[in-house]
Amino acid sequence: MFYIIGDSTAATKSPEQKPQSGWGEYLYLFLGAKKEAVVNLAVNGRSTKSFLAENRFTELLRVLQPDDTVFIQFGHNDEKVRDPARYTDPFGVFSENLIYFVTQIQSKNATPILLTPQARRNFKENILVDTHGDYLKAVYQTAEKTNVTLLDANQFSMNLLRQMGPQNSVVLFNHLAYGESPNYPEGVGDNTHFSILGAHLFAEGIARMYVDYKNAEIAGD
Repeated sequence: MFYIIGDSTAATKSPEQKPQSGWGEYLYLFLGAKKEAVVNLAVNGRSTKSFLAENRFTELLRVLQPDDTVFIQFGHNDEKVRDPARYTDPFGVFSENLIYFVTQIQSKNATPILLTPQARRNFKENILVDTHGDYLKAVYQTAEKTNVTLLDANQFSMNLLRQMGPQNSVVLFNHLAYGESPNYPEGVGDNTHFSILGAHLFAEGIARMYVDYKNAEIAGD
């Protein structure tokens, strides 16, 4: 089984939230797995801190079996300094929580996979500007310290956004005109959450990185 823990960029969206989509909804398509083999536990608005506080990680550990794989992607909400229920400092509690996730998953003889957070569509004068800063470094350092696999979803998404450019990349995100969707009657210009197309492309990119890692692991045996 595959499990996903994380925030709204990965989470499965309700019919009332569509066409906003999370990459976790479509990962099974690109892993060659049955839909029920990928359990998406990511939830809108969660940070490592709130995911733990709500006992969501405890629920994962309760069902986790040996040889399961867990994709771990947080950062967007850990960055929210003004929200004490979610904020974590990158090289303190954020890193500690990631290490806790990794070690507890390993204690179940399952495999943790760390992912950097997806890039936001944040162009300034046609230059894509990173918004995650030290949180990226913290994920890199955690992967190195714990010797677990890192999938650099941030770099993948930055590359894709740069290739598409400020205008064309709009289609990857939940941008809707006035009256275009009954769920967003006033329209929306969201540069964090994905459109259905964007979620598919990011799911494909993550799956490709994972398959490359598995193939390299097999080749190294």
